[in-house]
Amino acid sequence: MLPTTRTITIHGRSFTVRDDPEDREFWDLVTPGKWEPQTFRVFDRFLDAEHSYIDVGAWIGPTVLYGAQLAKRCYALEPDPLAFGKLLQNLALNPGLAVSVAQTCLERYSGTVRLGNRSRLGDSVSSRLFANADVTWESSSVTIEDYVRQFDIRDCSFIKMDIEGGEFELIPAMTTWLRENRPTLYLSVHPQFVPDGAEQVAKVRDVLSFYRHRYVLPSGEILATEMDVDDF
Repeated sequence: MLPTTRTITIHGRSFTVRDDPEDREFWDLVTPGKWEPQTFRVFDRFLDAEHSYIDVGAWIGPTVLYGAQLAKRCYALEPDPLAFGKLLQNLALNPGLAVSVAQTCLERYSGTVRLGNRSRLGDSVSSRLFANADVTWESSSVTIEDYVRQFDIRDCSFIKMDIEGGEFELIPAMTTWLRENRPTLYLSVHPQFVPDGAEQVAKVRDVLSFYRHRYVLPSGEILATEMDVDDF
């Protein structure tokens, strides 16, 4: 029996996904604009057909399947093995998209890292911070420098990062590369996962001070860019 699929439409752009029961509630939120509507507005503003972007923490593909329709190519990283499998299945249903995927974790070092989840594999909340949880696994890891070298990425103008608290150590480690290349950075921050959350968010904002503009969106994400932009 062929898998059940469904069509998701956001801002007039459509893509097809598997209609897995455990993901159905999530996709039910996406089409009516109840899941991160600001994220798709940011993508509309900053992605273009002349440049590629990097999607760090791609999960099962909502931002990849949308962003790849706007950008020249999407480079997607997802270390959760179950989520990565679903990402591949969803990409297979949309063969016209230019996407390069890697089952790996962007990290401070290239090698391996232990990740965990407080509930189950495939949940969107997997993190290096949960390495002592009941659900854990080892993933390969790669620095931003090694990653762009491996994939020969020369035209990245935008990075979306949603890694459930790992950003507090990763962003400082990426400072040199970010300073040299200045892609727009759309960063989800997760102060609820660390004991000194507000202080950690402030440190990340300070680390990104070399960008001309830094915005904290109403939803809490940090947008660091060289361009002056309207409110989101």
